[in-house]
Amino acid sequence: MATVGETSRPGYVYDSATDVWIPVGIGPHSHTPAAIGAIASSLVTAKGDLIVATSSGVVTNQAVGTDGQVLTADSTQADGVKWATPVGGKVLQVVSAVTTTPVNIVSTTQTDTGITASITPTASSSRVLVIVSYNASVDRETVESNAGALLLRGATTLMNYGTYKLIGTQVAGTSRIRATVTGNITYLDSPATTSSTTYKVQGSVQNAANGGDITFQYDNAPSSITLLEIGA
Repeated sequence: MATVGETSRPGYVYDSATDVWIPVGIGPHSHTPAAIGAIASSLVTAKGDLIVATSSGVVTNQAVGTDGQVLTADSTQADGVKWATPVGGKVLQVVSAVTTTPVNIVSTTQTDTGITASITPTASSSRVLVIVSYNASVDRETVESNAGALLLRGATTLMNYGTYKLIGTQVAGTSRIRATVTGNITYLDSPATTSSTTYKVQGSVQNAANGGDITFQYDNAPSSITLLEIGA
């Protein structure tokens, strides 16, 4: 009668030449990842790591990015991908400042109003949406009050609002005419930088004669400036 080889495997084939049942799979073999074509779990080393290919049949570990980043295709990378901050019309950050400190201006030269804020763009391709709301009072010894305002990035003028005329009312007990205004400025800027960038509002009077002046944040009324970084 045929003999049975020693093994725990359940499958056998019969060899009539030797009259022996031969276990299937007997012989040198290995269960290592490399031997069976599997990827070793040791390739990834931290929470969130990914396995990506660098070429046909070759893989590597793509370490997890920072919070808020997304995996982005990039052919310049060895493994074809990278972690990056989302872009494409998304608001990346918001900076806002409010001031209630009165600033009185009696000069025809543009002067800082105290309305200012700084932002550091995360990408040079980002745009910055500037939104300003200000309160001001214009006084002059005449029936017409004249003043002007500028929006600047650093020393660069972005918008020159020129001079505007406000028909005011006479201040009781005086010959002065006062006109108050709540102004709004909206401007989409392309600073093309990743350095800290300051935006501000300046004001002036058209004619300093007859006691003309303009007071921003008159009577401590708040003025605000908001800067929104928009991904390109």
